[in-house]
Amino acid sequence: MSEVLARKFEVYFHTRDAGGKPDQMADDNEKTDDTGQDRASRRIAAVIIYILLAAAALWYFGAHREEFTRMLSLKPVHLALLVIFNLVTRVFIGARIKFLTAPFGVKVSVAEGTGLSLMQGYGNAVAIKGGTVGVAYYLYRVKNFSIDRFLAILGGGFVITTITLSVAGLGGAAYLSARGAPLGPEIPLMFVLVLAGALGMLVFPRLNIRAGRIGAVLSGALEGWNVLKSNRSNLLKLACVELCILASFAARYWVAFRAFGQPIGFVQAFLLAPPAYFSLMVNFTPVGVGVREPLLAYMSGILGHTVSGGLGAAVLDSIILVAISLVGGPIATSILVGKAPRKDAEA
Repeated sequence: MSEVLARKFEVYFHTRDAGGKPDQMADDNEKTDDTGQDRASRRIAAVIIYILLAAAALWYFGAHREEFTRMLSLKPVHLALLVIFNLVTRVFIGARIKFLTAPFGVKVSVAEGTGLSLMQGYGNAVAIKGGTVGVAYYLYRVKNFSIDRFLAILGGGFVITTITLSVAGLGGAAYLSARGAPLGPEIPLMFVLVLAGALGMLVFPRLNIRAGRIGAVLSGALEGWNVLKSNRSNLLKLACVELCILASFAARYWVAFRAFGQPIGFVQAFLLAPPAYFSLMVNFTPVGVGVREPLLAYMSGILGHTVSGGLGAAVLDSIILVAISLVGGPIATSILVGKAPRKDAEA
């Protein structure tokens, strides 16, 4: 399976091994057109999504321009802080990549992981899941990290992230409730459901639900979880990194809400971080754009702020996120491709 997927990744990037066998080369050439069409379709889909979302945003902001004009108090310091905190998020995601691959005997520095994070953001911005494919291909070619193991860390990392963000969200909700802050029941219920789903991923494969795509995903998640949890020290570091990622998201929304004249407490901003992080990780749309904004606007209303202010803050953060991905991604990709040596790792 790993060889087949690896071959597809090579075709995806139009790259060949120098020592490839003739029959493999021919097979790759036969698949190039289909793979190229699939890649083009992903990019076209991303462009269409951006156009539709931009049109919807322009219509909404135009219909409520007086309200947004009254709220907006954007200052250069707001933009600077949003850029900084977005970059900090990328650094922490780079550390996440480091600790996810460490149990498999692969050495990835935080700087290298940060570059991969930027490259992933760029790929996901121009094509749905394109960045994930790019990271998988890089680890396969440069680190000899098999595609099967990459899929395992995707599943295991998803479980760890989901458990961490749901527990952190429940802790934040409990803190606000104890202080008498307005908090609808939807937020703690959401975190309970997310936690139940993550724990269910660890239980269902043991019930032999392995057939089909769902079974394969659950089995992969369990395999990755079993490897990651075997090193408790590394698992603890990974959980701490997940919390740091959530904190960086919270800092971004803490600033973005102020840019729209709605000061928000850091704990409230922290409750907005899990769904934002989750939408970025799942990546149903380019870098989660179009999913995160209405969700955060809805949660903003539950937390006692205006829905319009929450939507404006989410859109502002998304614009900075996409800009950093489109600018920093190509730079990071060129550095990684041009300077990263091929390192042997047990695959």
